[in-house]
Amino acid sequence: MDNREISHTTTVRVRYADTDKMGVVYNGNYLTYFEIGRTELLRSIGLPYIELEKMGYLLPLSEA
Repeated sequence: MDNREISHTTTVRVRYADTDKMGVVYNGNYLTYFEIGRTELLRSIGLPYIELEKMGYLLPLSEA
């Protein structure tokens, strides 16, 4: 496998319920946004998450 960088940009609409009283995204929601990014990156390269699972791969979060 080569070492080319893969990047992707996706947009997530921040819901009011995801923010704190100051209108800033509550830090407990960051991991959900990271997961959206990971899922959309995989989809953009033609490898939906479900296909990885069918091949026996899982992508657990081990540290944050």
